[in-house]
Amino acid sequence: MPQPAYARALIVVLLLLAAASVLASSAAGVVAVISAGVLAFLQPKTGLMVLACYVPAREWLVAYSPGLKALTDVVVAAALVRVIFDKWRAGRPRELFNLNAFEWAYLGFIGLGAVVAFVSSVPLSAILFEIRAFLLMYLVFYIVRRFERITEGDLRLFLWVCFWTAMVVCAQGLMEKLSHRTLGVPEAWKNWNLSATNRNRIYGMPGNPNVLAYYLGLCYLFTISLLAQYAGLRSRVAVWTRRGLFLGLIGMAGVFVLTFSRGSVISFFVVFITCWLWYRPQRALLSALLPLFLGIVLVAYPVHLAASHMGEYEITKMKQAQGPQRFTSAFDRNQVAQSMDSGRLFIIKKGMEVFRDHPLVGAGFGTFGDSAAHAYGSPLYPRYHLPASMYADNQYIQILVETGAAGVLLFAVYLLGFMVKILEIKKSGARSAVMLLGLLFGASFAGLYYNIWEDKVFTFFFFLAAGAIRRAREEAKP
Repeated sequence: MPQPAYARALIVVLLLLAAASVLASSAAGVVAVISAGVLAFLQPKTGLMVLACYVPAREWLVAYSPGLKALTDVVVAAALVRVIFDKWRAGRPRELFNLNAFEWAYLGFIGLGAVVAFVSSVPLSAILFEIRAFLLMYLVFYIVRRFERITEGDLRLFLWVCFWTAMVVCAQGLMEKLSHRTLGVPEAWKNWNLSATNRNRIYGMPGNPNVLAYYLGLCYLFTISLLAQYAGLRSRVAVWTRRGLFLGLIGMAGVFVLTFSRGSVISFFVVFITCWLWYRPQRALLSALLPLFLGIVLVAYPVHLAASHMGEYEITKMKQAQGPQRFTSAFDRNQVAQSMDSGRLFIIKKGMEVFRDHPLVGAGFGTFGDSAAHAYGSPLYPRYHLPASMYADNQYIQILVETGAAGVLLFAVYLLGFMVKILEIKKSGARSAVMLLGLLFGASFAGLYYNIWEDKVFTFFFFLAAGAIRRAREEAKP
């Protein structure tokens, strides 16, 4: 099948996704999933492009059409089978087991958590659930690293897909904000019992303001990379393309701010500082801040002000629950006291208590504040007087409790090993490695207040970008 046919197939699958959500049909969703799986087997690169559109909108799409729920698993599985098939047919099966030391450490960490959980009588369904949370998006990195070739055209197409998907996500978010969650939001989401402060935040298609902020931060960086490819070109098309991308950056920045996500602001500040220290010329980084400033002035502030006056709430109530106060109250004495009693500091204190009882290999997956424990409950919660719906919101305390000192060591080898590989790529002259390094530092910092390595949106785009950049540099070697 020629390449243009794959492009048409990509459009058909995306139209099926849209039809499934518009019709709210599970049957249409199943058809879309099967079509995406077939496309991913025939052309894995195109299948991953489908995921670049689907992953950030998954929760929104599934709320309309539950049949779409398995699309990520089906596409990744189909692409993996195709990669295995191609390597075996080419007589190079050993390449399937050619893993870096940090990859073995990561797989060892997952295996340790699973085995200890099994010994601790955690339900098998919960163990598999958590293995999937850590393993699924790593497989994207594994797959991309084993593509026969990654071209500049592939990378450019990925960046454009991210840009246009981000535009759709931003449009839905602004509609949600201005309508006070009455337009562009699934019916089930309208009934969420949100506090007055959280009702001012844009939840967007990911259904979570923090995840939306991380996604838009990633797309902001990707769009800057795309914009750089048109720098210096003087054709009319290139000039208008630069203007369009710049306007898109302003929109992303505005919606990013309207999520009022303190954690994402801190994380991307770390990303920026990392890029500032490593990247040359630094003037380009300063120009990247201009859309952020304009996004606050031209999008975030006017939209927030308009929503405040268009809403059904009293003005006094709105002033008491202004979203911007989230940025100024993080270290308020009452906030800290509440955190000690029932928030993140309470979870850390309880986590250390559990760790002292399981210091070497931990209590196993599905026992303390991870996705599996949140979904299935934990056998430890009654013993340590923890709420059934507890979520750790701290990747490191979760890893410490569930896998002990051994798991912490393995995860540290994974993070440090990944960083070393990125630095090797940077030494070869790849500027894109600076962005990866910044994202890795930002994610490492975000782990202090968020289970970042279980978040499918961040890990999909991080592992996809890391795999593509790594493979491109391997091809460039003489």
